[in-house]
Amino acid sequence: MAQSFNSMVEQLQETSKQVKQKINDIQTMLQYMPQGLLSFDDQNKVKPEYSAYLEKILETDQIAGNDLIKLVFANSNLGSDAISQISAISGACVGEDAMNFEFNQHLLVNEIEKEMPGGLKKVLDLNWAPVVNENDVVEQILLCVRDVTELRKLGAEAAEQKRKLEIIGEILGVSQKKFHQFITSTITYIVEIET
Repeated sequence: MAQSFNSMVEQLQETSKQVKQKINDIQTMLQYMPQGLLSFDDQNKVKPEYSAYLEKILETDQIAGNDLIKLVFANSNLGSDAISQISAISGACVGEDAMNFEFNQHLLVNEIEKEMPGGLKKVLDLNWAPVVNENDVVEQILLCVRDVTELRKLGAEAAEQKRKLEIIGEILGVSQKKFHQFITSTITYIVEIET
């Protein structure tokens, strides 16, 4: 009996060691992941476990226990109706069948523009996912937040460059004779307008 007790203690110690290692691995991921990750409950309260990078994205360290709606959607470009719909999702889905999340997922926005406390505007990409237990019941909802402000700026600049190149391409596609006629008539019109 003492031998089996000692064997159980050794197994518990080994299991405890493995659990500690897994917790450490998860905390390391949350600490160094370059994305904002949080989860929230049916009252829209943010859980204490979130990625450290989220503080950089949202420019606050007041995240755990905070209201998700105020934290993420205050000072955003969303209207009150859209914010109300997002707020109602947690109550309609957490503690309910996963099917409820699927039915309501279209109400969750995927991108917002948010003004930060310092006045800077950021474009935030939002990805939502339910945490479902073995009974197919949603226990909480995960939200992944990425700052895509620079990507959107680069995209806008690329679109502007593409538009300019298309204009240049159209000009180059015109014969030299027609281009000279266009320049001559343009100069004539400018002189007439100035007169």
